[in-house]
Amino acid sequence: MKWLPATAVFAAVLPALTAFGDPASVEISTSHTGSGDPTSDAALTGFTQSSTETDGTTYTIVGDITFSTFTNIPVPVVTPDANDSSSNSSKGGSSSSGATSLIRSSNLHSDFDFTKDSVLDLYHLFFPSASNTLNPALLSSSSSGGSSSSSSSSSSGSASAVVAADPKGGAAFYSNEANGTLTFTTDSGNPGSLTLQNLKMTGDGAAIYSKGPLVFTGLKNLTFTGNESQKSGGAAYTEGALTTQAIVEAVTFTGNTSAGQGGAIYVKEATLFNALDSLKFEKNTSGQAGGGIYTESTLTISNITKSIEFISNKASVPAPAPEPTSPAPSSLINSTTIDTSTLQTRAASATPAVAPVAAVTPTPISTQETAGNGGAIYAKQGISISTFKDLTFKSNSASVDATLTVDSSTIGESGGAIFAADSIQIQQCTGTTLFSGNTANKSGGGIYAVGQVTLEDIANLKMTNNTCKGEGGAIYTKKALTINNGAILTTFSGNTSTDNGGAIFAVGGITLSDLVEVRFSKNKTGNYSAPITKAASNTAPVVSSSTTAASPAVPAAAAAPVTNAAKGGALYSTEGLTVSGITSILSFENNECQNQGGGAYVTKTFQCSDSHRLQFTSNKAADEGGGLYCGDDVTLTNLTGKTLFQENSSEKHGGGLSLASGKSLTMTSLESFCLNANTAKENGGGANVPENIVLTFTYTPTPNEPAPVQQPVYGEALVTGNTATKSGGGIYTKNAAFSNLSSVTFDQNTSSENGGALLTQKAADKTDCSFTYITNVNITNNTATGNGGGIAGGKAHFDRIDNLTVQSNQAKKGGGVYLEDALILEKVITGSVSQNTATESGGGIYAKDIQLQALPGSFTITDNKVETSLTTSTNLYGGGIYSSGAVTLTNISGTFGITGNSVINTATSQDADIQGGGIYATTSLSINQCNTPILFSNNSAATKKTSTTKQIAGGAIFSAAVTIENNSQPIIFLNNSAKSEATTAATAGNKDSCGGAIAANSVTLTNNPEITFKGNYAETGGAIGCIDLTNGSPPRKVSIADNGSVLFQDNSALNRGGAIYGETIDISRTGATFIGNSSKHDGSAICCSTALTLAPNSQLIFENNKVTETTATTKASINNLGAAIYGNNETSDITISLSAENGSIFFKNNLCTATNKYCSIAGNVKFTAIEASAGKAISFYDAVNVSTKETNAQELKLNEKATSTGTILFSGELHENKSYIPQKVTFAHGNLILGKNAELSVVSFTQSPGTTITMGPGSVLSNHSKEAGGIAINNVIIDFSEIVPTKDNATVAPPTLKLVSRTNADSKDKIDITGTVTLLDPNGNLYQNSYLGEDRDITLFNIDNSASGAVTATNVTLQGNLGAKKGYLGTWNLDPNSSGSKIILKWTFDKYLRWPYIPRDNHFYINSIWGAQNSLVTVKQGILGNMLNNARFEDPAFNNFWASAIGSFLRKEVSRNSDSFTYHGRGYTAAVDAKPRQEFILGAAFSQVFGHAESEYHLDNYKHKGSGHSTQASLYAGNIFYFPAIRSRPILFQGVATYGYMQHDTTTYYPSIEEKNMANWDSIAWLFDLRFSVDLKEPQPHSTARLTFYTEAEYTRIRQEKFTELDYDPRSFSACSYGNLAIPTGFSVDGALAWREIILYNKVSAAYLPVILRNNPKATYEVLSTKEKGNVVNVLPTRNAARAEVSSQIYLGSYWTLYGTYTIDASMNTLVQMANGGIRFVF
Repeated sequence: MKWLPATAVFAAVLPALTAFGDPASVEISTSHTGSGDPTSDAALTGFTQSSTETDGTTYTIVGDITFSTFTNIPVPVVTPDANDSSSNSSKGGSSSSGATSLIRSSNLHSDFDFTKDSVLDLYHLFFPSASNTLNPALLSSSSSGGSSSSSSSSSSGSASAVVAADPKGGAAFYSNEANGTLTFTTDSGNPGSLTLQNLKMTGDGAAIYSKGPLVFTGLKNLTFTGNESQKSGGAAYTEGALTTQAIVEAVTFTGNTSAGQGGAIYVKEATLFNALDSLKFEKNTSGQAGGGIYTESTLTISNITKSIEFISNKASVPAPAPEPTSPAPSSLINSTTIDTSTLQTRAASATPAVAPVAAVTPTPISTQETAGNGGAIYAKQGISISTFKDLTFKSNSASVDATLTVDSSTIGESGGAIFAADSIQIQQCTGTTLFSGNTANKSGGGIYAVGQVTLEDIANLKMTNNTCKGEGGAIYTKKALTINNGAILTTFSGNTSTDNGGAIFAVGGITLSDLVEVRFSKNKTGNYSAPITKAASNTAPVVSSSTTAASPAVPAAAAAPVTNAAKGGALYSTEGLTVSGITSILSFENNECQNQGGGAYVTKTFQCSDSHRLQFTSNKAADEGGGLYCGDDVTLTNLTGKTLFQENSSEKHGGGLSLASGKSLTMTSLESFCLNANTAKENGGGANVPENIVLTFTYTPTPNEPAPVQQPVYGEALVTGNTATKSGGGIYTKNAAFSNLSSVTFDQNTSSENGGALLTQKAADKTDCSFTYITNVNITNNTATGNGGGIAGGKAHFDRIDNLTVQSNQAKKGGGVYLEDALILEKVITGSVSQNTATESGGGIYAKDIQLQALPGSFTITDNKVETSLTTSTNLYGGGIYSSGAVTLTNISGTFGITGNSVINTATSQDADIQGGGIYATTSLSINQCNTPILFSNNSAATKKTSTTKQIAGGAIFSAAVTIENNSQPIIFLNNSAKSEATTAATAGNKDSCGGAIAANSVTLTNNPEITFKGNYAETGGAIGCIDLTNGSPPRKVSIADNGSVLFQDNSALNRGGAIYGETIDISRTGATFIGNSSKHDGSAICCSTALTLAPNSQLIFENNKVTETTATTKASINNLGAAIYGNNETSDITISLSAENGSIFFKNNLCTATNKYCSIAGNVKFTAIEASAGKAISFYDAVNVSTKETNAQELKLNEKATSTGTILFSGELHENKSYIPQKVTFAHGNLILGKNAELSVVSFTQSPGTTITMGPGSVLSNHSKEAGGIAINNVIIDFSEIVPTKDNATVAPPTLKLVSRTNADSKDKIDITGTVTLLDPNGNLYQNSYLGEDRDITLFNIDNSASGAVTATNVTLQGNLGAKKGYLGTWNLDPNSSGSKIILKWTFDKYLRWPYIPRDNHFYINSIWGAQNSLVTVKQGILGNMLNNARFEDPAFNNFWASAIGSFLRKEVSRNSDSFTYHGRGYTAAVDAKPRQEFILGAAFSQVFGHAESEYHLDNYKHKGSGHSTQASLYAGNIFYFPAIRSRPILFQGVATYGYMQHDTTTYYPSIEEKNMANWDSIAWLFDLRFSVDLKEPQPHSTARLTFYTEAEYTRIRQEKFTELDYDPRSFSACSYGNLAIPTGFSVDGALAWREIILYNKVSAAYLPVILRNNPKATYEVLSTKEKGNVVNVLPTRNAARAEVSSQIYLGSYWTLYGTYTIDASMNTLVQMANGGIRFVF
């Protein structure tokens, strides 16, 4: 401490000096040293400085003053040791007086009251040889009076104690004046030091005794060392206040001892250490309380410049001294009263000199003031330590000898460093506050406070290696603990307790606020050397066994003892814990307890807010809560950094943290919440939260901040690597809710029961697990031995998640998620449930009801599996999803895929149901209102067995009812499979796998735009298979209706139904395609056992489907299996209805590869309807090959409905088509086509009137062998294209009508032909066949009459293509003499005509000259208007490059002499010019114009269109000259010369004869234009206006070359030419406007345009086929026209100019418009 100015010293001591008037002043300038022998020291009359002034005494210390080596403690009388006769005397050291130990009194706290004589008498009793002269310190008329205890000292050997008659202290300074202040000061200019050492006294205050206040001020050093009191105050004692301040360097108390209270000092009133440089208490000892300091009032230490140190002080109550068996009369003092506590504190080695001793039975200690509390400090009121640099409490201790007991209602052996019966406040530390190595036999190894403890504004707080055998290894408080405003570090490390709170125990709440770094590490609570007796989990919290006792007058209430409570390895609070404002970290690390709360135990609420990095790591609990246990709710708010629970462990619940029953964890606005690598032997490896766990972020805008457009998210949850021996590897709770976060991750957690990452508990009508409005949710790599590898719970809801990942989790059921109730996934932008594994059901998800809805992005359920090697018959369900109720996919708008999922039994011996590779839904699956493609790909249900008695089904989907409806995007099933290892169909007793894509009792596909089944496989029903799950009610049904298109492609079945297998199948109002499907046996596309309805609304196609193997059959008429559709019913026919009312049906190239035959429909079938409406068709390019179980043939009406006027086609043009329909057929409406080489066999055939039957070459209409029946036709269309022979091929195959052979003739077998026979020439070339160049007999029908039935042809009329306009012309007639085997037509040849005649016009060929001329004039107008006409010759001589776009339009209206004509062209001009002289310009231009001409209909039988494209090159020039007599008016000359080459092409259509002519020709053209203009008004300084007169000569010449038409009856046209001279004459006005640097130059002109010379172009033509000749005359335009022109130029600075012109020529019936526009660059 620096030297203080005199004024400061004076101000500091003024209150003490002026309290009761003026004190006496004594200067001390010499040191005093005694002998250390009581007899010699008693004779030193000047040693003790006594104050008798009532106002006190001020001692001025001059120089370094020392008082040392003085004692009044009698020398013990040494008696021979009973065990050693050679021992004659004691070898030094003081001992307790044997006589004193025999004094008895019932009065506590009474004073000795001896006269001087009685003192002398008592003195001579023990010292008979001593002089009668006593030191003043021994001549006091009264005792210390303030102490409540007696003193004792011990000796060794057999020495007996000798007690002074009057216990007396104050060896150096003594004052018995209650109001007299002892003040120790010095000269401020030369401060002195005071040292009091080795002073040993029987009374209070060995060095200083004062009944009044005691003040030390201004000294350089103040030192008390080695002093000893046999009562209280080993160094100093005052019954007033103690003030120590303004000490320049150091205040030191070392090695002082008292048998009573205050090993160094005892203060009855307030104690103050203020304005010191340093303060040190070291190795001081008290036999009762306060090893360093004992105060009956408050203790204040403040304004310490350097350090405060309390080191190795102790409050230690020794064992009691033994008592004599019978007291010696000479040793009895009957008139004295001694506190009974004095008897309890005698040294155990003291022995009376006059009598033998007996063992003492100690009386329990009943006051906390004497019970060994406060190893360094004891204060009966509050303690305040403030404004200092460093504070150290080290190796202090509080204890009571083991042979003594402390009353259960009394606090004892507590406060290893500090004990306060009220509050403790330590604050404003700029350095380090250290509590280290302090010990207490009971509670509070470092600090014990009955009141509140406040540690505030401490830069570094370190509490390390403190120990207690009760509660609070470092701190114990019966009220609240507050630690706040720490600047650097607050650490509790290595502290231990045997009961609760390894570092801290607080009966009240604990508050940690506004700190930087707080660490609790390696603290421990529990008796680790004794067996652990743990309290039951979730019991009421343990409260400290010690209760508040403010003073002995108010005893504390006893609490029920708890066996080995040991809760809170670092911290224990019986109230709450509140944390706020931690800026760096709050860490609980490597703490341990033998009960709950390895890191911290909080009985009530735990609240942490506005802090950074709350972390519990590597803590251990032998019960619940390895990191944290809380008996009430936990609330975490606004925490940044990682809120971390890592590598904690518990022997019961909650490896990271655990809460009491019914309590919740609520977290708001955390940056990162982490549960990592925690373990629990029961539930909740990471956390056990019995009620609710909530983690959310709440954003509140500031008052001036606008509300955010989108609610922000913040914070993450990381639950990783945790383990629970029971359930909830990551978290075990009742309800979990995560919302408004950036990410939530559950990864690599493990449980031995359920819920590898998270377990929640089902609650009625309540969501117990929710994830809402989160950017990323990841549930990955978790494992549960039971159910729910990722999550196990009741009802879960995932809502508004940007990215959801559930991946690589494992469990028995629900590899990713297991829920007893419902799962709702909605508004998940990107989601993935992938690579999860279960051993029974639900590889990805297991729940009762599952809803996936409103998914706007990509969501996939991929590569999940249920896989096991079964040893018992355990059914395996749902590789991707398992639902014990319903699954709903609705309103999905992003991409969605269920791919690569599987359910598989890898064993080869055990049977089991294996179903739903992608989805298993017990009651129903619904996909609806989705507007994104839904993909099911590569899912499988499989067994490694080659045969099974159980059901393998549903590679992608298995459900009782599957509904896919009202979606707006494609639904795709790709490469899914349900399979065994079988290579052949199942034998009796075994089952085929079913439904490669879908297996269900009923399947409904409705109102979807597109559904695709491709590459799916099962043994039955490669794409869709129906299984009876409802005992026939409702029946198994597939309904495909009201869809846009449905595709079944490349699906396959080992047995039947390559695409679909079911009882009832209905495909209605849907476009469908079955292509490339295959089965080994029946029905490569569809196998049906009850009813099939096909009624598409667009095309329904069966194409390229294949049956790969045939089976033996007894039906001779059936040669192959149904390659497309098979009716599979052993007892009755299945019914098939084909209706093409809204869409056509096609069967094409469906093959049985074993027989190489093509078949569309086979099996036991009864057709109930074959209907095709107008414009629609049912086309059988493959045979219909059906049989029947019916005894009698059934009726079949083709196109029965009146609206069914469409086409039914049987075609053999691709391959053999022999169709068998064993029914009686009536053709009611529409058109039946038997195509080329097609054969239709029916029981009977009747054609209704109004219908048509078209029979192609080689077609056959036959009756059937099942029953007799006839053929009756009345309106037949015969395709003649191939039944009329040619010269090169005389063999043809006319249609055939056939009656099959019967054993017995039947009159029903007959053929009846009536009505109309229409001859059809589909290719239009029949009459070009030279075979018809003479009379011929043509076979119309072949008749195959094996039944010898009647054949009649009556009232037959012919119609159709009976002739042509060209070719071979003649007539047809039916031969009335046709034989029974043929129906003959006779052809009678007339003539041959090559071309049909039609009148043709030709003037439009010459009209193309108009277009050519217009393209020339358009280019010329651009050159004149854009450059020549607007170029001012007074401008400087610059070069120019310019380019413009060209457009023109010519319209000639219809007139009396001509038809209308239209021409329009567009093109461009590029030019460059120069001005060799200012008055002369010369340039060249290149142009292309692309024109098109059109003439309207003429005589309603043709239309002409043509094009004329021209390429032109132009030269242009301009100059000015003057008439010789007129020099003031210059004449401007402008000239243009253009050469053009035109290419023309035309097409003329003749719709009435379906012919056309085409022609191509060239034209050569010239244009010459000369213009003269003179200004009538020139610009003036005040006006830029100009008026100009101009006249012009415009001559065009065009020559059209000769050409010949193509196609229809071509003509040859001669060349012709046209010349035209026009003289435009008119006026123009121009002027300029300027704005900034931009000049706008405008011009308007009007002219009269007479044509003064022209010729009429004429051409001749010749018809090549007839040599007919004629002339073509052009219709000339009128001679008179008007021309108007507008032009504008915008000068953009010095180099760039924008320009444009518009010209219009108008005359009678003609309008011509020309436009140019472009840009010019000056260089």
